[in-house]
Amino acid sequence: MAVERIPSDQYNAIVNDARFRPIDEHGKKRIVFFNVPAVTVAGDALSTFDLARLPPGAVRVLLAECKIQTSAWGAARLLDIGHREYSTRPSDSQGAVANEAEDLDALAIGIDVAAAGVKDFIGVPLKYDMYSRTGIVLAAQVRGGTVPVGATLRGYVTYVYE
Repeated sequence: MAVERIPSDQYNAIVNDARFRPIDEHGKKRIVFFNVPAVTVAGDALSTFDLARLPPGAVRVLLAECKIQTSAWGAARLLDIGHREYSTRPSDSQGAVANEAEDLDALAIGIDVAAAGVKDFIGVPLKYDMYSRTGIVLAAQVRGGTVPVGATLRGYVTYVYE
């Protein structure tokens, strides 16, 4: 065996004078905060919350930096976080717009909200890239039980943009 020098894809692109998207090389870190006031009417399992909106264009969500804070929702309650349907780039020469389907667990799956506390997004990927023409609505969905009266939810999503 020998000591190797192994370049990343990004380094190889720099060497070959490739152009990067701003989210790849010099994007700005942004944070969008959301606060859902105490729920006044109980919601059934699979109830959803619209949390915040990401701007149009290329966005890279930094999942490891995203957090939520909840009140105690009760035993077996889990929260998924994802996005509503959004429009992407035109898909053909006539300008027909393609849509990315709603995916309510794209960013986090099964966050335990049974007890109050601050929780991390639980996701397999380190980052999550999205491109939209008009912005992306972030949403959450409760599983495993109902949304109790008085439940609260707040947090933030960290992303790279422009």
